[in-house]
Amino acid sequence: MKKLLYWLTAISSSILLVACGGGGGGGSSSSSSSSGTSTTYTSSGSVGEVLNFTVNTTVSPPTYSYTIVKSSYGLTNQTGSGTLTANANGSYIPSGSPNSIVYPLPNGLLVGGLKLNLAGTQTVVPLLGMSSPVTSLSSLAGTYNYISTACNTNANGYPTFPNCATSYGTIKVNTNGTFTQCTTTNITTTPGCSTTAGTVANQSSGIWEFVRTGSANKNYLIASTASNGQIVLAIDFNDAGGYGYGHAIASTQPTTAFVAGSANGTWFAHANNNSSGVTVVSGTSFNSVFTTGNNSGTLTFDNPWSGIVRVVGLTDTGFAILAGTGVYAYRSNSGGVYYELGVLRQ
Repeated sequence: MKKLLYWLTAISSSILLVACGGGGGGGSSSSSSSSGTSTTYTSSGSVGEVLNFTVNTTVSPPTYSYTIVKSSYGLTNQTGSGTLTANANGSYIPSGSPNSIVYPLPNGLLVGGLKLNLAGTQTVVPLLGMSSPVTSLSSLAGTYNYISTACNTNANGYPTFPNCATSYGTIKVNTNGTFTQCTTTNITTTPGCSTTAGTVANQSSGIWEFVRTGSANKNYLIASTASNGQIVLAIDFNDAGGYGYGHAIASTQPTTAFVAGSANGTWFAHANNNSSGVTVVSGTSFNSVFTTGNNSGTLTFDNPWSGIVRVVGLTDTGFAILAGTGVYAYRSNSGGVYYELGVLRQ
């Protein structure tokens, strides 16, 4: 809701995508000592990159490192590293990007911002990482609400309209490895909807190929299973002429109505304008404090359908998705380019 923040101050609209993280199958490594941990997160960037991102708190100062494993920008196998400055709230500031945060959670999720050289432009992109990605198709199958951000070119990942846009909708993944995606439509109540369709196939270490029918381009999906059985997806787009370049965040569509107060808490978020901050949710209201400004407003749950939240800020409207406690995402209705990604403080 930073956008609700940013666009307020610049404005924003918030999307809470919530679905406790953790659990799943291999594809990660983690070690610990009495003085810290070192954990590798399979991570999706918001511009078309998949990375192995490691946070090491066993050393002083703490460090981060990464290897790009899938790239829309010719950066495959590129590595990088830096130091982390600890904040009192459990998050870290990565070296070289003072407006960013890196926040690893005990449940196996990570949110943060990483500076990459995209087509010659230094760009900070939001990251969502999972320490134990799902490797089973039977676990992956289900119906999801999603929020997405994508650009029609991979020039540098900078979010400008009309080259870039955000959206929301539903995705259904079937046990036979096929999927159907519907934009701004609930596939549960409108099962005949089909904006796009395609296949998913496990490639390795919890990274899935997500291929649109009619395209030879490979998008990539990672997923994490929550303790309550719900699943969080991150789909990395690398699809010229189709999905574009970016990613979607999704969570299992709930089958029961929202329970008042279940989204309460403090949410850390990073936005695609290289700002970061927190949003505090209490009942049907929120307050956001970001590096680019503050905002507040109201939330209407299960609107326009189950698991989606309509957000009304001081100067902006948007949507949110809630499915538990863990991941946060947001897209603003204003201009169609502002996007936030975050996690619940634990």
